[in-house]
Amino acid sequence: MLCRWIVGMAFIVASLHKIANPAAFAQVVYSYDLFPAFTINLVAIILPYVELVAGLALMTAVYPRAAAGIVSALLLAFALIITINLMRGHNYDCGCFPTFITRLYADTPVS
Repeated sequence: MLCRWIVGMAFIVASLHKIANPAAFAQVVYSYDLFPAFTINLVAIILPYVELVAGLALMTAVYPRAAAGIVSALLLAFALIITINLMRGHNYDCGCFPTFITRLYADTPVS
């Protein structure tokens, strides 16, 4: 149950800033350089709501297996996208969490 709550909360937090600013998330999706131009806005609008619903479903245990399947598919797709862009040598913001959280951890030295 604790794992469901942690993963669900991560997906909810990750979706909220994307829902609040879809244009910025569309730029992030565009920077992946993997999607056809006509799908960018559609992905940027729909994906955050899928993340939000999946996160809420995990936390509330409403269809937990289906929610876990959706979360797993999203994580697998994201890992594939990141891998492709790392192999290309692209430097980009993944757009997963709000910028202030990303900057907080980016400035922290790894020991």
